This record gives sequence, structure tokens and C-alpha cells, in this order.
Amino acid sequence: MENTQIKNIEDLQNWIEKHSEFCIIEKGEDYFTVQGHCDSSLTVHFDKKDSMLTIFLNVIGLFEDFNADDEFDTIWGIEFQTQNGFRPSEFLRMLMSDEEDFHNLAKELREILSTQ
Repeated sequence: MENTQIKNIEDLQNWIEKHSEFCIIEKGEDYFTVQGHCDSSLTVHFDKKDSMLTIFLNVIGLFEDFNADDEFDTIWGIEFQTQNGFRPSEFLRMLMSDEEDFHNLAKELREILSTQ
């Protein structure tokens, strides 16, 4: 793995977006929203006074905690199914794919953190 340095929020956002399965869909002064390739999204909230270590650990925890089953339970319903045309099994497969991607991204961030 290359020696990646992430020194600020912008570096972190740029690093996330270098992974083809992720994009930053919204940014604010104290948050940014990461979207996976199957459209699952997670919003990272931070205090600008937080250290990068604190922000790193919060991002890693958020990515590691993403759970396809919990997300399914939160979102799924007849209205969602009608609006999007997904069968439950198809939607769950999409969420599971994003779960794997978020968990892998957390693992990579942990490796970067260990070298900084």
C-alpha cells in the first residue's frame, strides 16, 4: 500500500473519492455525505475543532457500523418498492454490496492511520 498522508478533511474527502465505488454527494462546514456505488449513503459529522485522529476514528466507526439489514429495515416499505421498482432481495443485495465496500474502506483507513 502506498504511503498516503491525510492531514485534513479535504485530503480525506479526496482520498474517499479516489475509490471508484464512492463519491461525496454533499459537503458542509461540519459534515460530508459519502455515497456507495449502490446509492447507500453515510453522513460524517465533525466539529472543526476535532483533531484529524478523532475525525478519522469517527469515519472508520461509521463505515464499520454500516449494516445492510438495519438499513433495509429503515428504508424498505411498499411506497419505496413502488417508487424504485426493487424486489426486497435485489435491494438487500445492493445494500450488502455497499456494506462490504464501506467496511473495506474502513479497513484501508485503519491501515493509513497506523502509518501516520
